[in-house]
Amino acid sequence: MILILAAVFVVLFILLGGDRGLRSLGALALNIAIFLLDIKALEYGFPAYAVTFVTVILMSVVILFFQNGYNLKTRATFLALSLVTVFVFILALVFAHGAKISGYNELNMYEDETAMLASHVNINMTAAAVAMVIVGIVGAVIDSAMAVSSAVYEVSHKNPELTERELFASGLRMGGNIMGTTVNTLLFAGIGEALLMYLEMKELHYSIGQLLNSKAFFQMLFPMLMSAIGCVCVIPAAAWIMGNFAKKYD
Repeated sequence: MILILAAVFVVLFILLGGDRGLRSLGALALNIAIFLLDIKALEYGFPAYAVTFVTVILMSVVILFFQNGYNLKTRATFLALSLVTVFVFILALVFAHGAKISGYNELNMYEDETAMLASHVNINMTAAAVAMVIVGIVGAVIDSAMAVSSAVYEVSHKNPELTERELFASGLRMGGNIMGTTVNTLLFAGIGEALLMYLEMKELHYSIGQLLNSKAFFQMLFPMLMSAIGCVCVIPAAAWIMGNFAKKYD
């Protein structure tokens, strides 16, 4: 069934997207290959953070430059993404260590499958959790950054007399609309993933306080919250960088 659904997706992608669809499909295939290499590198014991940053750089280059070309918009988006990724990495590192989100949570401990798993895995699970967050934010953050960069570029192209400050303000206004829809999308995706776990906790008679302090609940929503923070932060970064690029290079 998975292969049938994948075939339907590919056919629709090519029929509706044409040449651009083929290029996007190629970029998707490359990113899947990069992600599989990331997993293999972690499996063989390479440093998780170094592997993660190499993976993020390669995936970003494929999404931006291979798929959309090398231009002012993609360059501004790549720089904004780089700055925000470093910020989110530091934030995720602080909270991951502070919350001790690695390892089994309280629900995993009572699952039957847990007894069959190896207890001595030679992988830093906190580093793996942070790596998962950083790789996971790439798509959503690039979408937001590219939308703002493209909008600011078009405004600058139509109104070349605008200053950098005015372009930045224009980018923030347009980014506000993008921010609302993106964060809501991430929120409902996170709620959808956590729904079954929430029902399980309800059956176990968790109070609201216990739910909010649950390690399992935090582990589920942590990537979504980091992605939301990344999407919010990248909007002013992309608006400022694109405004600067537009006046400096265009």
